[in-house]
Amino acid sequence: KVPVNPVKPGDFNYKGEMKIIESMPIRSVITNIKNSSEIKANKKFEVRGKAWAGELEVSEVYVSNDYGVTWTKAKVEKPLNRLAWQKWSAQISIPTKGYYEIWARAIDSQGNSQPMVLAQ
Repeated sequence: KVPVNPVKPGDFNYKGEMKIIESMPIRSVITNIKNSSEIKANKKFEVRGKAWAGELEVSEVYVSNDYGVTWTKAKVEKPLNRLAWQKWSAQISIPTKGYYEIWARAIDSQGNSQPMVLAQ
């Protein structure tokens, strides 16, 4: 079962409404940058992660550092098997010193885009 509504990451004591998983939407995760990481401004760095599209294949992944105003296309590797998570990577830079959130968004082979819903 999964929560009906978005849940904050790491909330293992969720007691709200749940539903049985029938299928899951496409999703991507960033795997190499921790929260509160310090990254030098104006210097390219690599963002890596994994994406999954269930029965379909991930065709594209994009990364943003400006709350989704602009997106950088990532390189997506072929899956190891039909249901495997796919590795991806992108080169981006932070324009100036400050607080940034790095987002990833995946698109599957049928054009379905990862939902951009924030946990409350």
